[in-house]
Amino acid sequence: MKTRISIIIGICIAGLASIIFGSNLLFEENVQDFVTLNSLDVSGQVHSIDIDQYNNVVVGTQTGNHDGVLYYFDEKGNEIWQKRLDRILGSVMISDDGNFITVYGYELTDGRARIYHNNQMMVFDKSGEELWRYPHIDNMVSEDGDFSSYTMATSNDGLYHLIGIGNKTNFFDAEGNGIWETVISGDSRIAKISKTGNYIIIATQNHQDKIDYDWGLTLLDKDGQILWQKSGNDGQTISGDAISISSKDNYILIGVAPQGDEGVLYVFDKSGEMKWKKIMPSVILFTSFTDDTKNLVAVTNDELRFYDIDGTLLWSQEIVFKPAISSEYVIGRSPYEYQDLLRVFDYDGNQVFEHAVDSPIRSIKISDDSKLLVMGTKGETDTGPGKIYYFNRN
Repeated sequence: MKTRISIIIGICIAGLASIIFGSNLLFEENVQDFVTLNSLDVSGQVHSIDIDQYNNVVVGTQTGNHDGVLYYFDEKGNEIWQKRLDRILGSVMISDDGNFITVYGYELTDGRARIYHNNQMMVFDKSGEELWRYPHIDNMVSEDGDFSSYTMATSNDGLYHLIGIGNKTNFFDAEGNGIWETVISGDSRIAKISKTGNYIIIATQNHQDKIDYDWGLTLLDKDGQILWQKSGNDGQTISGDAISISSKDNYILIGVAPQGDEGVLYVFDKSGEMKWKKIMPSVILFTSFTDDTKNLVAVTNDELRFYDIDGTLLWSQEIVFKPAISSEYVIGRSPYEYQDLLRVFDYDGNQVFEHAVDSPIRSIKISDDSKLLVMGTKGETDTGPGKIYYFNRN
């Protein structure tokens, strides 16, 4: 540095970066909770990752507007098989026992104004053999159809699947046989099947002249019976992946946002009684309970917040997105200058690991036992090539 002013500025910038993102030097001097195990290139941008109870990993990518690749890796990152599919693989899920793999795929129209269409659920066995698909017929793109409104969810054991189109919800068994159909209030946007498999929550959106103006929340049992429905009637909408049901089925969480910058976080019990709500300074993109239901996480456009079950804010971290949660850790992505940082926090809010990559992080997944952390990136373009990173708990 040639002047005292530049020295002071440099010190201030370095200090600010250390406060916000954690010092790499600090982590070199202390034991990190995770170590790098492996990294490998994949075809396409990584959209989704999932891990079974044996730490086998499935990865879904986008290689174009109409295709993607499904990968199956072992716990060390060795590729077992891959399968090119005729859809962008927006989300992948592997059952806890590893026997079933479910893919939620879609296509994009070509040209500048791209439209989502041909949404489809595909189910495979662990060897990669396709078992069935639904819907069986492609849908046509038109101004009258909202083909981004397909809602898809799969139970943790991979034996039951939900598909919502508009206000109709259909439930299927592992062979693709329809079990029941239920009509709910509003068009479905997000659905979750509880960890026990006994309940289903669906966030809906009502429309007026094709403009969102109201949110809804429906709780169903496993037989498709509607237990209760909530409606905001307040001009708020659903954003991102902002609904959750606790592992013991006793609490339901939803984050909504008005047509502006604020967000509202609601917690209901199983009977539908509202336990508490919080006004948030930004749109809520993600919510989740911890597995023991003692805490919950809410992620907005600005920060990640960690609450106790009674709604007390315990800690927060700025600029943390793409979250994942295990029994011990909260993980997220923080863009910083020309890199993305993978950041891992314990339940007390202490950062225990950090890893920088040159491409945007698109998906993060940690095993339930907190021993394996897997991260996928975008690559130089929307179609990759992406990269998968494996980290083991130290």
